[in-house]
Amino acid sequence: MDPLGVEPGSLVMRPEAFDRLLVSVHALDEAGQVLSSSAGLHFGGEKPVPGEIPVQAGLRTEAEEVLFQRKYNEAVELLERQLAENPEDVDTLWLLARIYYAGTYDQRENAWDHRQFAHRNLQKSLELLQRIQELKPGPEVEEALRTVRSAVR
Repeated sequence: MDPLGVEPGSLVMRPEAFDRLLVSVHALDEAGQVLSSSAGLHFGGEKPVPGEIPVQAGLRTEAEEVLFQRKYNEAVELLERQLAENPEDVDTLWLLARIYYAGTYDQRENAWDHRQFAHRNLQKSLELLQRIQELKPGPEVEEALRTVRSAVR
């Protein structure tokens, strides 16, 4: 989260939707102790650093592109339309479930209470996760369902 709202990358969570990925490497011994590691510390700039991997351009969906532009309302409308056209699109279901769980931005000036964020709707998030569970069950969905159910209480 930053002053503009929830950082879009934390909602999208598809590596191929990013322009670049930062990689941190840790070498461990049998006991789990760190032998060597790359800190991944980088303060910006145009020059790539070791551990930074450029990702092929053009792999964001239209909705993800709009989301990365911080046009949250437009992105949610687009995702809802996509879901109406294809109700079994698991990627769209996941993205909307995360948006409805986290919300997108605070609608009030200088406020950081995520419970008041636009698009936060735990019930909708739960319903979308239940649809994912029907279409593609698995431990990741079960964990997400537990998380949202505990927040609903």
